[in-house]
Amino acid sequence: MAASSSSREGDDDDDNEPYLVGFVVAKIVGLKYYTGTLSGGERPSLVCEPLNRFDSNSIAVHNSRGRHVGHIEGRTTKVLAPLLDSHLVANTLVVVPDGRSSKAGTSFYRLPCQIHLFARPAAADIVREAIDGSGLVLIDPDHIEFSLSGSAFVQEHAKKSGRDVNKLFAHVGKEGGSRIEPMEPPEDVVVSDLFEHQKAALGWLVHREESCDLPPFWKEDKAGGYENVLTSQNTKQRLQLLRGGIFADDMGLGKTLTLLSLIARSKARNVGGGKAKGSKRKKIGDAEAGSRTTLVVCPPSVFSSWVTQLEEHTNAGSLKVYMYHGQRTKDKEVLLKYDIVITT
Repeated sequence: MAASSSSREGDDDDDNEPYLVGFVVAKIVGLKYYTGTLSGGERPSLVCEPLNRFDSNSIAVHNSRGRHVGHIEGRTTKVLAPLLDSHLVANTLVVVPDGRSSKAGTSFYRLPCQIHLFARPAAADIVREAIDGSGLVLIDPDHIEFSLSGSAFVQEHAKKSGRDVNKLFAHVGKEGGSRIEPMEPPEDVVVSDLFEHQKAALGWLVHREESCDLPPFWKEDKAGGYENVLTSQNTKQRLQLLRGGIFADDMGLGKTLTLLSLIARSKARNVGGGKAKGSKRKKIGDAEAGSRTTLVVCPPSVFSSWVTQLEEHTNAGSLKVYMYHGQRTKDKEVLLKYDIVITT
């Protein structure tokens, strides 16, 4: 049967979205056997382990960095594992209450947590009956203790179950980050004029390579540490910068010229290029200077395109290019003297 795009079917899809059935209080056990740790308020993930040789219902707990922390106690996994394996429970959200942690040096061998269960409308009653029949207590939105949920997200968005994810990511980069301005290429290298969309792209590319902003969802807290507002992870050390990205403009919009402009900018920044008279070149081995060399990986069929673009858009000799194909050097120091290395 052919798929229909009618609005009625779209409404049916919305009505079938998973929603919060409630949460159960459980314990994370075996903390002393694993190196992963949890902070209060952090949202760990559950991983079913049907091939576990000790218990086919085993459910592992991983922290927000993907490290194994422990397991959900057996009494709870006996009920939850079949519901998760059969997809009757469509999603879970686990919360470790604020003020509790499994940080190294504590005496905790087990840690309380709240496991919030999301199910589609057709499966919700089955989930409720399975939990009620097991002796576990399901604290649903109508329960008097539901306000004890450690997740503000659950309290505020229980009926939406993820519909606001796009809104959440839409705010990334809009708060606390530096404004990204369009940018002109170094005119002593690039001779062609950039269109406005290329200038905007160049500004974004340079920002991705040079920005000192915190990674998305991280903010500095009042104590001088750093907190992830999405996972509640805390750390006292400043986060490693996340640089780079994917430049995905459509074909025909001049990505090669924009990238040549970025390469020219990188050369000027890393080896003291540009128009400044008397400026000394930084040493290639200088860690602070970084490498001026850009590696281009592409099929042999477009080698000629890069050569043509270089001849058309840059001053002759302003960018040194090495074709790492066929007979080639094995000396890294030789490659580091070039601005562009092209290979397959």
